[in-house]
Amino acid sequence: MIKIKKDEKQNLHFKAFRFKIHPSDEQKQLINQTIGCCRFVYNYILNENIKSFEKTKKRYTETAAKKLLPGLKETFKWLSSPDSIALQASIEYQYEGFKKYKDQPKKELKKCAAKKCAEGYTPTAYDFKGHPTFKSKKNSIQSYTTKMTNNNIKMIDNHIQLPKLGWIRFSKS
Repeated sequence: MIKIKKDEKQNLHFKAFRFKIHPSDEQKQLINQTIGCCRFVYNYILNENIKSFEKTKKRYTETAAKKLLPGLKETFKWLSSPDSIALQASIEYQYEGFKKYKDQPKKELKKCAAKKCAEGYTPTAYDFKGHPTFKSKKNSIQSYTTKMTNNNIKMIDNHIQLPKLGWIRFSKS
């Protein structure tokens, strides 16, 4: 699947590709580790934002949140093994969620909370806010996003080179 997105501000075009990849066992392990690290960073930054908002009524900016990554990598050494661009992308997605929340009409939030009540769940004040929620390992769809910077992604025939993973065979659809 190819997605082309046009950025009106800078008149740039972005392309996204989705392939079925056939990684080796080592690559599968690194992919799973990268997904787990992205989920950890997303949840950690979300938790920090919630704490900050409760204390000061302000969240970290996206740039400030990204600046927390080097400190996190020093504290949690295992965060150094996955692709750093994927970790940054997980933070970007969180802030896209906050932006969507700001733009979302309040009526939709109330409907969503009412639906949760009907399902037997007692919503908290956090649920009425409608902002990004914590990611779970139990979700059936696990993925991560990496971006092309300095020509770090290459494609030759039916192989693609991804950061930290190396060359992976893929199927064209």
